[in-house]
Amino acid sequence: MAVLVLLVGLALGSFLNVVITRLPLGERVWAGRSRCPHCRDPIPWWDNLPLISFLLLQGRCRFCRHPISWRYPGVELAGGLLALALWARFPGSSLLLVYAPFTAALVILTGLDLEHRWLPDVITLPGLALGLV
Repeated sequence: MAVLVLLVGLALGSFLNVVITRLPLGERVWAGRSRCPHCRDPIPWWDNLPLISFLLLQGRCRFCRHPISWRYPGVELAGGLLALALWARFPGSSLLLVYAPFTAALVILTGLDLEHRWLPDVITLPGLALGLV
């Protein structure tokens, strides 16, 4: 079960990277495929596997060979390890439905703050409400 939780966490970490990348650009989070931030070429699914693709591509875009930021595997790994930590602390508990989104929001906010020094209201205000509940 731990391996499945880790894999789901890695995939969620990959999605959190999408949010961290697209939100400051004003782009819709749910629309469109992932693309290289440098050459803008769409990333094929086989190059979008959390952690594995970064290692196989040696941290570079397949098309333009521009370096990929270490933030991407870092956020993916954080997603996987935090999912494991939450599962270990609250295995099968309904509290995961509260703590998991809150933890994901904190990862997003950390990435946005470190990279852009920006904490958007679209994340902080619902987090505030969730924290008060």
